[in-house]
Amino acid sequence: MIEFRKPRRAVSRVFLHCSASDHLHHDDIAVLRQWHLKRGFDDVGYHYLITFDGRVQAGRSLEKQPAAQAGHNTGSIAICLSGGQNGQSGAFTTAQFRALRDLVAQIDLAYGGTVTFHGHQEVAKRSCPVFDYRRELGLSAQGYRQGPRPSLSQSRTIGGARVAALGLATMSVSEVVQVGEVVSPVLSVALQTVPLLALSLVALGLGSCCGRAWTTTRGGCADAESCVPPTDLRRRFVHGRAALSGSARARRTPRRKGCTSGSNHTHHSRDQGRPR
Repeated sequence: MIEFRKPRRAVSRVFLHCSASDHLHHDDIAVLRQWHLKRGFDDVGYHYLITFDGRVQAGRSLEKQPAAQAGHNTGSIAICLSGGQNGQSGAFTTAQFRALRDLVAQIDLAYGGTVTFHGHQEVAKRSCPVFDYRRELGLSAQGYRQGPRPSLSQSRTIGGARVAALGLATMSVSEVVQVGEVVSPVLSVALQTVPLLALSLVALGLGSCCGRAWTTTRGGCADAESCVPPTDLRRRFVHGRAALSGSARARRTPRRKGCTSGSNHTHHSRDQGRPR
């Protein structure tokens, strides 16, 4: 599937056409180019041709305005589908309409839903492009596309992911809120888990670092002032906890009335009340 890239020139409308031939040997952009060159055009008049088997072939450069709908070429893109001979729509295929919807979706998303889509019949006295393009593309009366935007989960290619990303970029406020309601619980769990995992990795890294440094020097560390053997680390940790718990108990123990602090002053509860 071809990937649409916005041209530098301004575009506001897209026009749909048919080749007016059901013959398979006409089902190629090269054939249409020859037709148009014989009529005095400098190139094929359409930017894209969608063949019966659903291939999208590039025609004239998107940087050049089309030569497809007289008086309405400026600011437009022209797409042609093979088929429509004698004003009949029976030759069009499901593959063609699928490719057309995909291409239209790319164009619509690239322009943020600001372009409109029209049939050649809207600006000329003819039935082109013959098929019911408004129904196939889900267009409003003004020509705006109303179909759903593709999701990232439905995108199977890089091009499809790019289209879905453009669709997210053009979401309305209500759509953003709905996505946030789904994503928020997942982010909450992730934010709670990541810090704990990070702390665990740091602790393991420090322990293994000191352990390797101590064992490789066989009882001594290369930097004796900064590196401490693992056993000493554990010992200091235990003593530190004991000291902290002891100080906490001391703070919680109320002083007896009349007692003053001092290293030579102690209480003997079993001697209280005895004559001295």
